[in-house]
Amino acid sequence: MYSTVAEHDNQRYRWKNFRESLALSDPEDDEFGSKGLASQVKDRSVRILILPSDPLANNLPFDEEVSKWWSSNFVDPATKRNSSWLFDVVQTSDAIVKRSYRNEQEPWDAYLALKRSGVLETELGTNGIYTYNQKYRCFRMLDIVGKLWFVISFYSQIIEKFQIDGAYELSLSLIDTKKALLGQVAAGWANPGPGYSINYVPFEKNILFRMEIDEWPTNDDIKSLAFQFGDWIDNAWGSNQKRYLTYYQGQSRDFDVNSYSP
Repeated sequence: MYSTVAEHDNQRYRWKNFRESLALSDPEDDEFGSKGLASQVKDRSVRILILPSDPLANNLPFDEEVSKWWSSNFVDPATKRNSSWLFDVVQTSDAIVKRSYRNEQEPWDAYLALKRSGVLETELGTNGIYTYNQKYRCFRMLDIVGKLWFVISFYSQIIEKFQIDGAYELSLSLIDTKKALLGQVAAGWANPGPGYSINYVPFEKNILFRMEIDEWPTNDDIKSLAFQFGDWIDNAWGSNQKRYLTYYQGQSRDFDVNSYSP
């Protein structure tokens, strides 16, 4: 993909610069994950960002046909049913957005946005966290992995529809992770609750995972990529047990679609 090391470094610099514009470069930054469209979300939790080779291009036409397509129902690959966590479409100066909110006068709950450059981003908001015992911030393991799976799969459609060139960078940012818990794990694993033993919690203020991808995955490789990030999330909470998979008789089995909210 890259003919020289310098060319590869230049690509990485371009991606890093773009993430810096969204405050998604330095996990120790107090404003990490707060800029761009995420500024419209009150309870920021998890940011998924896909960058094409040129994240500053301005090539995508946001015409009536694209608006109708964006307003249609998108199928969640985990459940094979329509995704229902976003419902309202709005257009900004450089993006088309699908969002959710309780009241139009209040901040958004979550959003998915496609920029004219082919950048795709989402902030899960309240879909990525919950509060346990009115005290502990808990990240939703299944909803994070499942929605990452959805976003990776959906980007395959975007690449095909708009002919967006690679390479690509996929990043997953977890916001305000210090001393937070990992909950909504698959059946067979312990969730925070009475008698729950807290073995390890992250010491990092925020966590950033990123991967460079030469060719965007297809078919089963899409799920495998989402699950690789799921493994990294599990690692961040001191485990390597794949707790997004159901656990039965000593074996991890399938993604727990019954506990997932598409």
